Amino acid sequence: MEKEVKFIFPFKIDNKEYSTTLSIQIARKESTISFSLPFNLYLSINNATIQKHSKISKNFLYVFTFEELIHAKEFMDDPIIFVLNESIYKSREVLEKETNEFFDNFKEKKKSSKKVLIEHEDGFFEYVTEEI
Repeated sequence: MEKEVKFIFPFKIDNKEYSTTLSIQIARKESTISFSLPFNLYLSINNATIQKHSKISKNFLYVFTFEELIHAKEFMDDPIIFVLNESIYKSREVLEKETNEFFDNFKEKKKSSKKVLIEHEDGFFEYVTEEI
């Protein structure tokens, strides 16, 4: 379905948000939408998570899944897409991997240290981390 989509960019020109409108083909099935663009952007849609972002031929394919079907229908009525800075954008898989690595490191540090309660001369108590 051909739609006029509003793209909102993460910068301002003369203290006004910059946006543009493009006419693109959007396919929707249930709470999932897909579309392609001739350029590579990092995108975000309210109430949706990106499932796929890949290059196919000369275009880039984007697939988003909405939290609920009603959000997908609202998007189709008024399609607004936010363009992100590259440094903010991460796919779900990358975020899961980073979170798992952080948690593993945290567990290792927690196993190798313990908190000990010490009493100071003035009567105050303090927890101090000791390496095991």
